[in-house]
Amino acid sequence: MLGPGKAQLLARIRDTGSISAAGREMGMSYKRAWLLVEEMNSAFRDPLVASA
Repeated sequence: MLGPGKAQLLARIRDTGSISAAGREMGMSYKRAWLLVEEMNSAFRDPLVASA
């Protein structure tokens, strides 16, 4: 559900304040980062990442 890659993505989103920047730092596209965020958000009762 929440492996080390997703945990790292969450940490980078926290640090950068941006899904796009976090994905770039990890060498992935914005689309890939967004899909992972949506997957994590749907796995929990409350979203882990809030987006505008």
